[in-house]
This record gives sequence, C-alpha cells and structure tokens, in this order.
Amino acid sequence: MRNIIYILILLLTISCSRFNNTKIYKVAIATDFYPFAYYDAEGNLTGIEIDYLKQIEINHNAIIELTPFKSSNLLESFYNGDFDFAIGGITITDERKEIFDFSEPYYYATQTVLTLYSSNITVESLPDIANYRIGVLSNSSSFLFIENEFLKNRLLVAHNLNRYNDLESLIDALKNRQVNLILLEKTPAIKAGDEHGLKIIFENFDVEEYAIVYKKQ
Repeated sequence: MRNIIYILILLLTISCSRFNNTKIYKVAIATDFYPFAYYDAEGNLTGIEIDYLKQIEINHNAIIELTPFKSSNLLESFYNGDFDFAIGGITITDERKEIFDFSEPYYYATQTVLTLYSSNITVESLPDIANYRIGVLSNSSSFLFIENEFLKNRLLVAHNLNRYNDLESLIDALKNRQVNLILLEKTPAIKAGDEHGLKIIFENFDVEEYAIVYKKQ
C-alpha cells in the first residue's frame, strides 16, 4: 500500500492542475470503499485516498472539507451539490466523460478471485467462476463487473451471487463456505489473503482507471 501512496503523490501535479493555493475545497467522497476511504475500528476516516487528499493540502497549501457519501450515490450527490470535486474509486468511462471532467488516473484497479487455501477450486479462464457461488462487496467495482459481464449476459444465475456490506462479512462468508469464491480489487485482495489465509487463483482482468471527478467547465 505504501508504494501506491508514493505513486499518488507523484501524480499530484497532473491530477490537481485545477487547484490554486490557499483555497478551501469542498470534496464529495465515498467512505465505504476499502482500502481507499473507509472508517477504521475507532471510527476514524482513513485509507489510500485520505492520504492522497492530505498530500494535496500540503502540496497546494489548501484546506479540504470532506462530505461523506455512499459510493452508490456519490456522483449524483456531487452533481447536485456545491462541491469542487469528488473522489471515491470513481472509474473513468466514456459515458461519464460526457457529463464530467476527470483528472489523470491516480490508480489502476484490477479484479482478483480468491478462495480458501484448503480449496481445490481452479480457475483457468474468467467464465469458470460462473460455476461457483460468488461473494462481492455491495456497491463495489467487483459487483459492477459481475453485474455487467455476467448477470446482464446471463452467464451467472442471480442466486449464485451474494452481496455483503463490509469486508469482514465477505471474508466470513468464504470461511463459513456460504460462497466458494470472492472477488476483490487487487490491493485489498492481497491484504485479505495475507491476513486471513486466502489464496488468489485468478487476477489481472477488467482494468479500471480511478480518477478525481470535476463538473464540466
């Protein structure tokens, strides 16, 4: 994770070209998107994007005021509110470019498939995951991927997809064998694997570019 923060800092000059010094910026942020922005056990807002915003404050002598939103309604809230920009694992898409302006990408996300170390499940190609019960985080890039690539194309029956509200519940579902596989973005997948004895059995597909979002000028 430390390497990711270093990369974000290197991108500051490009990503924040709209910033002026000594200004207060109102920022809409998704706070339910581990490990980018989330509340820790003590109730403190933390994560990769929080570190990123702190560096923006330092580099631009700025003050950032955060307004938390769920990732599911972040862009709608940002569009209808008085904000300077929004951040929260927001993927650049051609459709969104018609409505919003984006910074340069600050992170490249890939989906990763995990299972228990004791499992003998193998995934040779992406369609193989449709043969199993899959767990994802609600309102995550993993859920959107499954919805767009599998459910809409009828490659996965809906009752084989379980959604969970937090990472702990998702991992518990795998450990309790309520699901056979879980999908996570690569950074939390590596961390979850190290901390909970899970193994990655497929990765590096569906690359997404995360960026800061501005209203069109």
